[in-house]
Amino acid sequence: MCSLRVARRVYPAAANHKLATLVALAGVRQAMQYHRAMGDAEMTARLWVRMVEEVRREHGVAGVSLELMQALQSCRVGGAAEAVARFG
Repeated sequence: MCSLRVARRVYPAAANHKLATLVALAGVRQAMQYHRAMGDAEMTARLWVRMVEEVRREHGVAGVSLELMQALQSCRVGGAAEAVARFG
């Protein structure tokens, strides 16, 4: 799984898709320092959880599986709604 590819589909209007930008956009609480392995891993994990919540909320999906997130990763940017509809 590529969190960057998923983020480009979940947050297509983001100014950029840097980790710090996405964390701020998603309202994730920053727990550690960026550009350190543990800090980046922690922030990416928190962002992933938030992206799953966003897919659930935005698309009305009760359960967001890994397979659905893989489908989002593979769809075109701007095509999240179609990917969710095809999947479910």
